[in-house]
Amino acid sequence: FLINDVKLEQPGEFKLFAREGVLYLDHLNPKMIELSGDIRLISSKIQGKDSFVTADTLNYNPLLKTFLFSSETRVLFWQEGLSISAPQILISQDQAVQGIGDVHFSFDLEEQGLIEELFKQYF
Repeated sequence: FLINDVKLEQPGEFKLFAREGVLYLDHLNPKMIELSGDIRLISSKIQGKDSFVTADTLNYNPLLKTFLFSSETRVLFWQEGLSISAPQILISQDQAVQGIGDVHFSFDLEEQGLIEELFKQYF
């Protein structure tokens, strides 16, 4: 169990922040990571651009290198030239970004304000 301000980092690829999580191991090798509470992803490796995500939960499969972000309201994904708001967003190993559910390709004013507030030190 991971508690109290979890930070996971793959240097040069991504940083993940959450309130708590569960790490599932197979012979001491991570096979699934489930994070919850104020998920934030900061990455410079998604399609070679700085990318930012905020969500309620994240299931990260380190073997397949897939991120499945979910939120009871909306998952917000921002990258230069691309904004996605959806109930779920899947980022696959080939760096494809897929919105799942009711997908919007722009943020409303509240969503834009949230992205700017959470990630202002990176803009």
